[in-house]
Amino acid sequence: VHPTNLREKLCSVAGDPMGHPYFEVFLGRTRKAKDEYSYKRVKVVVGTAFTLMTLGAIRRIMQTRRFWRSFGFARAFAMTHPVTRAHFSDMSKVSIRHRSGTFRSTYIDGVISLGDGTSQHDVHLSGIRPDADAPWRITSARLVPDKASETETLNRTGRGVRMDTTYVPPGFAKS
Repeated sequence: VHPTNLREKLCSVAGDPMGHPYFEVFLGRTRKAKDEYSYKRVKVVVGTAFTLMTLGAIRRIMQTRRFWRSFGFARAFAMTHPVTRAHFSDMSKVSIRHRSGTFRSTYIDGVISLGDGTSQHDVHLSGIRPDADAPWRITSARLVPDKASETETLNRTGRGVRMDTTYVPPGFAKS
């Protein structure tokens, strides 16, 4: 059978007289178009999986302490229970990580005090309302520059985790 006639026959059988067959002719043989779609579907799935693996690797690298220290980020660990990590940068911007794995960045909108070692101090963050966004609330914040990282000790308190260090930034009282 001539390929052109076969194509027209398949078009008429498929009920599509406009020349858009559900079957295509390849070297005198017929092949269902859905096979081509399946191939494309596999390509999409494989490509998506590769992309996710790549993003996962990048995410793991970004979560390492060495990665953040290479950018000169100061660290502070002072947070309520649902929050797992907080990074303070030059005492002006903070990125907090929720236990669910999501990140939120904002600017500090208020005064951070190291306190006297016993009292708790809330950190007010711009754009985050304490009542509506309680899981993101950070308490007992202590700013710790990288140069003091070797003398850090972690002390667990009743409301969160407080970081003590021998270095106190200018303008803050020693605890």
